Amino acid sequence: MKPGCWSPVLPALLALVGSLWSAAPCVAGEVDMRDYIMLEEGMTEAEVLYRLGPYDYETVYSDYYHIPIRKRWAYMPAYGKRGWITEITFDHRGRIQQIERYRP
Repeated sequence: MKPGCWSPVLPALLALVGSLWSAAPCVAGEVDMRDYIMLEEGMTEAEVLYRLGPYDYETVYSDYYHIPIRKRWAYMPAYGKRGWITEITFDHRGRIQQIERYRP
């Protein structure tokens, strides 16, 4: 093959890799106990994302003017597995207000 020529295989390979990557489920998963005990009230959202990674589910509670009052992030076990659900509630400043951990 001459230098600078495109091979017809390369675009097909890139498309395949891209489709496989986007098809992967985006599940945060269960929080390990060693990570859970490191959480404490007053930590910021950024610190939680750094320690636990992205959350599975977010609920935003807002007032009449749609200003966020608090958020709740949920980390859940993988589908079909029994594990612990961890819910973290943040106040309007983005600091942990409450931490809950329970089995469904």
